[in-house]
Amino acid sequence: MQATSQSEQSSLQAVQPSSPQVKRPGILPSRTDRYRLACGNLYVTITYSEGKPYEVFVILGRAGNCTHITLEAIGKLCSTMLRAGLDKGIIIDRLEGLRCPSQAWNEGKLILSCPDAIAQSLTERVNVKPIEH
Repeated sequence: MQATSQSEQSSLQAVQPSSPQVKRPGILPSRTDRYRLACGNLYVTITYSEGKPYEVFVILGRAGNCTHITLEAIGKLCSTMLRAGLDKGIIIDRLEGLRCPSQAWNEGKLILSCPDAIAQSLTERVNVKPIEH
């Protein structure tokens, strides 16, 4: 388990559960990245609300197994943290560099695992404007 830095502690303390729950807009702009991994294609979709990352959806091309459910859970947790205003850097720091036995190259970048691909997608998309439809 990693130690929590002082800046992370203050960021975590600043996050208060929102009450009441903010209603999600029906349509949000998004960007989707595809990563070709040894275990299949991984799709990471980041939606935006008011120009900030709002949700993360993660889908592995092979549905119906434990990995698919675990990735869905990671996406839901990332979404909850983004909506609560948690610094995206903390999410990226926790996922980046996690290694799987099946690493792969994707468009010239080494992807160490599904969580590492999520971190890379968040890193690449944090300062990128979403495509408005």
